[in-house]
Amino acid sequence: MARFSLGVSPQATRDLRRIVATSPLRSRPPIGAAALQLMEQIRVDPHLKGEPAPMIGYPDMRRLDLPPLRMFFQVRQPPLEDLYVGIVGFSLV
Repeated sequence: MARFSLGVSPQATRDLRRIVATSPLRSRPPIGAAALQLMEQIRVDPHLKGEPAPMIGYPDMRRLDLPPLRMFFQVRQPPLEDLYVGIVGFSLV
């Protein structure tokens, strides 16, 4: 089972910072833990995880939920020349 390398876009980083900054203090640790768990989950077979999240112009976009977070990520379509998955955004579920 191959592990994919992980890239986090600047927009995803801003999304997560905004979510944490606007959340109540007691909610911040669970949000951080959910983000870490989501990122770890997609490092193995990300093309099998989550649900398709079709967006105009991005047919390879997927989403994965782990309350209280939803993560949007993009997996390069087969043939996979490399093992890379890119996180493009976060939102609250």
